[in-house]
Amino acid sequence: MPRSDLITFILSAVLCLFCIFFNNHPVLAAYTGGEIITDKLASQMRDLMKHDGVTSEYRDNVEAALSKTYDNACVCDFSAMTAALWAPAIAVESAKAEALRLAQKLGQERKNLASLQGERADNAAMRDASQALVPQKTAERQNFEEQHSTALSALQSARQLVDSLTVNDASAKQNVRTAKDKIAAINDREIRIDARLQVLKQAAESCPNPDNTGEQGNSENQNEAIQDQGILDEIKLLMAELQALQPQREAAVAERAVFEQELASAASQLADSQTKASQAAATLDDVAQRLGAVKKRIAELETDVAQRTSYEAKLDAQIKESQDLIALLEHKLAQAKRVADTISDEAFAAYKALLTPYDNWGCPAGMAMIQGTFCVDIYEYPNEKNSLPAVNVSWDTAEKTCRGLNKRLCTDVEWEFTCAGPKCFARTVPDDYSDRTCNLGMGHYGDVFPKPSGWRPDMQEPGAYDDTINAEPVHTPEIFTCDSPYGPVDLTGNIWEWIADTHKRPNVHGVRIGGNPSQFEPNCGDTSWSDASTTLPYLGFRCCADPQNMLPATARR
Repeated sequence: MPRSDLITFILSAVLCLFCIFFNNHPVLAAYTGGEIITDKLASQMRDLMKHDGVTSEYRDNVEAALSKTYDNACVCDFSAMTAALWAPAIAVESAKAEALRLAQKLGQERKNLASLQGERADNAAMRDASQALVPQKTAERQNFEEQHSTALSALQSARQLVDSLTVNDASAKQNVRTAKDKIAAINDREIRIDARLQVLKQAAESCPNPDNTGEQGNSENQNEAIQDQGILDEIKLLMAELQALQPQREAAVAERAVFEQELASAASQLADSQTKASQAAATLDDVAQRLGAVKKRIAELETDVAQRTSYEAKLDAQIKESQDLIALLEHKLAQAKRVADTISDEAFAAYKALLTPYDNWGCPAGMAMIQGTFCVDIYEYPNEKNSLPAVNVSWDTAEKTCRGLNKRLCTDVEWEFTCAGPKCFARTVPDDYSDRTCNLGMGHYGDVFPKPSGWRPDMQEPGAYDDTINAEPVHTPEIFTCDSPYGPVDLTGNIWEWIADTHKRPNVHGVRIGGNPSQFEPNCGDTSWSDASTTLPYLGFRCCADPQNMLPATARR
C-alpha cells in the first residue's frame, strides 16, 4: 500500500475508534442526496387531502394508509406504501365502475319489472274476461239443458206414438189380410161350385131319354132317373150356395175396402209420427250438440281462469323478486355512489397523478429499495447469497462493473443511510451492530486501548498492527445476521466497500470501512479515501441504482 494511503487509513481508523469509544450514541444518518421519496409522497398526499373536493372519509382512508405504512412503520416499504395509498383510489374507481354497472343493471331490472307488471295486467284482463263469460255460458247451458229435456220428452212421445201407430198399422194390415182371405175363400168356393156345376151339367147332358127305353130299360131308367134327380138336387143346392156367396162377397169386399181405408189412415199416421220422431231426434241431436259445445266452452273458460290465476301468482312472485332486487340494487348503488363521491374528479385526478409515476416502481432482482429513493445490492458483489465477496478490486473496476450491470456505485449518503436505517430503528453502538452479529476485524493498533468488549476467544492477541491477521471475509450471510433493516447485508463488518464519492484530491475516492478489517466495534459513519487504483484483500464493493418502472417497455406502450 502507498505510504500516503496508509497514513490516510490510520488517521481515519483512529478517528473512528475515538468516535466509537467516546460517543456511544445511536447510529443515525440524514439522507442529503435529495428528497426521500416516501417523505415527499407522504407530504404531497397530506397537502392534497386539504383540497375542498376530498371528503373526511377519503381523507381518513389515506391517513390510515399513511399511518400503517409510513408513520408507524419502522421500516417503510415503499411498495406497501404505494399499494396502501392506491387502495382508496382503487376503491373509488371500483365504486364508479360498480355504480355504472349497477345503474345499467338497475335500468334493465326496472324495465323487466315494468314488463312483468304489464304482462300481469294483460293476464288479469284476459282472466277477468274469461271469468265474465262463465255466467253467460252457464245460463246458455241451463237453457240448452231445458231444451234438451224438452226435446228428449218430445222424442220419447213421438217414439211412443210411432210404436202405437205401428201396432194400429199392423192391426189394419191384418184386417185387410183377413178381408182379402175371406174374399179369396169366397172366390175359391165359387170356382169350386162352378167347376162342380160344369161336371154336373155334363153328367146331366149324357143321360138317355126315358121314353125310348124298353121294359128292361125301365128299371135302369128308373135308376138313372134317380141319379139325375140327385144331380139336379145338387145343382140346385150349388146354385143356391152360389147365390148366397154373392152377398158374402160384397160384404167381404166392402169390409176389405173399410180395412184398406183404415190401413191407409194408419200408415199415414205412422209415417207422420215417424217424421215427427225423426224431427224430434234431429232437434235433440242439435240441442245436445249445442249443450256439449257450451259445456266444453265453460270448461275451457274455467281452465283458462285457473291457469291465468296460477300464472298471476307466478308473476306476483317474479314481481316481488324483481322489486326486492331493485331495492337491493338501489341500496348498493347508493353505497357505490357514496364511495365514488368521497373525492371530486379534480382531486382524484391529482391524487392519481401523484401515484402513477410510481406504478411498478421497483429495483432489479437482488436489490433492496430504500424508501422508494434508491436501490442497494443485498450482498457485496457478486451479490450472490452464500458466495464470498469479490476483493482486490480497484475503484475503476468496481465502477465499470456496476455500469455494466446498468447500476452504479453507491454514494456516501446512500451507503450510510442504508446502514443506519430509519430513525425508529436506531442502532446503539456497540450493543446492536456488534461482533456477535457482524464479522468484525481482529487487527489492533498496539496496546493503546484495552481489549474491546467484542473480543472473541479466537482473536489474535493485541500487538503491533499487522493487516495480515485481520478477519477473513465470509460467505454472505454465513453465521452472522449483520443486516440493515432495509435488507442489505454486511454494510457493517466483512469487507470495506468502494463508494462513488470523490475526494478533493484528483482520482481519490471514498471507501466505506464499516468496522473491518481494523475496526473492533461497528459503525455506519466511517469513510476513508484511497486512490482509484488501490486494491486490498479486504476491499470490495456493492452497487446501487435508481428505482424505475419495472414493467417492460413493450407492456408500457
